[in-house]
Amino acid sequence: MTLITTIPVLLLIIVVKVLKIVITNVSKKNLITLINVVSAVTAKKAIMFVAIIADVINLIIRIVYREESFAD
Repeated sequence: MTLITTIPVLLLIIVVKVLKIVITNVSKKNLITLINVVSAVTAKKAIMFVAIIADVINLIIRIVYREESFAD
């Protein structure tokens, strides 16, 4: 069960580190336009991304429960 909790945490850490790098390397004016572009694109992609992660987690949970039921 630790695998299911570890993957989203690692993804979150990676996203935060990338955002920190982007924010430190981009000027404020560019950052505002970047945020506008990203927010428009991300709204659609975020929904797809969440759906994909939900499917993957669902699949992992099914595999884990199957292995436990076979072990009995």
